[in-house]
Amino acid sequence: MSRILSEPRKFFSGLPDIVLLVGLVMLLNLFWPDDPGFLFWYGTPYVVPALVVTLFRRTLVAVLTLVIGLLAGFVVMPLLTNNFTLAYWRHLVDVFRASGIPLAFLFVAELFFQIQQKNQRSSLLGRLKRQVKQSSRLKRKADSLERVNRVLEERLVAQIDSITLLRGNLKKLATFNLPQALEGILEMLTIFTEMSAGSIWTHQKETGKLLPVAVRGERVSAIPPEGLDMDQTIAGYVFRNGRPFSLRMLLHDQEFTGLATMDFLMIYPLHAHGNVWGLIVIERLPFERYSYYTESILEIIISLVEPYLSDILEYEQLYQGQEVDQITQLPLVTQLVKNLDSTAIKDLRTAPLALIVLEIVNFEGLAQRWDREKLKKLFLVMREKWEEALEMKVKIFHYKEENQLALLVPGLDQDGVSFFCLRLLTLIQEADLSLEGEVVPLEVIVGFGLATGPVAPDQLMREAENLLEFQRPV
Repeated sequence: MSRILSEPRKFFSGLPDIVLLVGLVMLLNLFWPDDPGFLFWYGTPYVVPALVVTLFRRTLVAVLTLVIGLLAGFVVMPLLTNNFTLAYWRHLVDVFRASGIPLAFLFVAELFFQIQQKNQRSSLLGRLKRQVKQSSRLKRKADSLERVNRVLEERLVAQIDSITLLRGNLKKLATFNLPQALEGILEMLTIFTEMSAGSIWTHQKETGKLLPVAVRGERVSAIPPEGLDMDQTIAGYVFRNGRPFSLRMLLHDQEFTGLATMDFLMIYPLHAHGNVWGLIVIERLPFERYSYYTESILEIIISLVEPYLSDILEYEQLYQGQEVDQITQLPLVTQLVKNLDSTAIKDLRTAPLALIVLEIVNFEGLAQRWDREKLKKLFLVMREKWEEALEMKVKIFHYKEENQLALLVPGLDQDGVSFFCLRLLTLIQEADLSLEGEVVPLEVIVGFGLATGPVAPDQLMREAENLLEFQRPV
């Protein structure tokens, strides 16, 4: 009854179907007007609509159909056929006494239907539960895979960004400026290890001590002004043995007993040409970054920068030798020839080598207005401009005449050398070189020789000089 009151529209929605079914039985009953209600058949035809409704509707609807059918058969039909008499009612009572068969049949049918409905509901409910569980498992798997995929994508993007960033920082090392290269190394360490304080140390032959040559961040502990002792500090141990040090090693390595750590977290040797040249010192790190992962990152960065450092130090040795110009401190042409005989030709195994010669054509005319030494110092300004703008390793020498410079550039083909020369001329023009507040009107010509295989130095120099001769004014 509560269902009827709460959902009357839903309950009575099948009433037209009930009336139609009962009406069909009544229409059939009109063919037998002497037997209203089909008393001869114990009223069974009027029970049939209830049985039919039972297959498609709820039990209460089937009961309603049964009531309507009985009223139609035993009340309405006798009135329509003028058989609504006392004798009819007596006969009806006798029929009801004998109607146990159809009523029992109706009860059994309803019971069977309810059992079937219950089984179907149980089966559907079980299938629904299984589907829900399976859907839930699939959703969890999908969510997990989505999270994993998101993490992998983030890692991939981070790795791509890191590789791009690492490549950009390595290009900064493609210079022969040692202080600039050391600053670039510390910058890379700051980016990839998140260190807040670090430094690069080298051994000073004059004092026998270790001194910092590049520093980033505020130092954790005070360093003696004379430097660190090679025998009493862990930094000296690392330099002498070429083995890295991490603070965690103090827990299980007895070899560091008695050596001063200076509060350094990590110390790694920095090699050049196979020998220890200096030390990379990590002085301060975020707590969560002190890990094996950071140590591996540090080792990777060191392995990448060491070849650049070797080339820079080799070039630095040219400046420390005797064969340099007294004014500009640039290597002389004799050093250029030695380079072509040894290191430069060795590089031809992997890449071509270009010799570029620049000449200031109007040098003699400019020397009448300005001092020759001041004019030659303009070469140093050019060198600084080139090092800032060119992201590649370029060795610079004086050439045969005082108005000439020579550049050794590896890795350029014929077109690459041509574009490189144009770039040099553009940089000279944009530099607006001046002396005593007045712009110096430089007239520069360029010649080059290109070696793609073993070649004699004089042949390479002759190619560059021939191009210069072709461009000189008659």
